[in-house]
Amino acid sequence: MKKIKKQRNQNGFTLIELMIVIAIIGLLVGFTLPQYKSYIERTEFSESVRIANKVKLGVGICLQTGDLKDCDTYDEIGMVNPTKGVDNLHSLDITADTAVITATSTILEDPTDADSGYEFILTPTDDAARGVISWEISGSCQNAGLC
Repeated sequence: MKKIKKQRNQNGFTLIELMIVIAIIGLLVGFTLPQYKSYIERTEFSESVRIANKVKLGVGICLQTGDLKDCDTYDEIGMVNPTKGVDNLHSLDITADTAVITATSTILEDPTDADSGYEFILTPTDDAARGVISWEISGSCQNAGLC
């Protein structure tokens, strides 16, 4: 006589299978969350860079008809202050006599200090003999990999 084994139908997942799935999801979240945070910071900081580049263009156009001392205010470069209505830009300043553009973002370098936004600094060098304006990029955004 042959013994007939009854097969049980499986009705769901075992505890071990569920624990493995939860562990895999935890690992994926652990690896992707810091990358996502970095992506969001770079995206928000790019708004500061974009607006600083608009001012840079205005300074460049102004320098075609004058020198750096004549291009150090928004009125002289033919612009209104571009920081109004911008969420991720704390301030954007043009230094007198040198036309150095400093954009400070609202993304904080030190979360305990409300005035510690990352800075994006554009320093112009006017080579009038060659008719070339070169720009040096600096600021705390370089250490953070934002600019």
